[in-house]
Amino acid sequence: MKTFPGRAVKGEKDRWVEGRALVERNTVSFLGYVDESGIVVDPDSENRGISVAGRVFLFPSAKGSTVGSYVLVTLKKRGVSPTALVMVEPSLVVISGAVVAQIPFIYGVEERILKEVRTGDFIKLNPLRGEVRALDSGVDDNGG
Repeated sequence: MKTFPGRAVKGEKDRWVEGRALVERNTVSFLGYVDESGIVVDPDSENRGISVAGRVFLFPSAKGSTVGSYVLVTLKKRGVSPTALVMVEPSLVVISGAVVAQIPFIYGVEERILKEVRTGDFIKLNPLRGEVRALDSGVDDNGG
């Protein structure tokens, strides 16, 4: 098991959230990164064609306008949002969307997480404690 500390989120419940990782190594703009069904459509992403639904989505940072917040809320309403978000660099657009959509998130995690965690690894995170734990699955699960 690998542990990665991050920034705790005030107001969150002391709970553990679990799911399989979806690791993106590029900066994300949610508008254009996923379609309305939660499938990655960004042509520059190694995750193109994979759903973010039910995944713990790990990414370095975000770019783009406030529409990105709306995309997260829409994914949540449709039942195809990530289970949780883990960011290296904080993004007000993503944090705002996650708060409104009630998607647990942690930010300020060391960048090494994007090298040491693979898509398909089992992740547990506690947003109140600011802790991410990764268990190696032994497989590269790109299909969901």
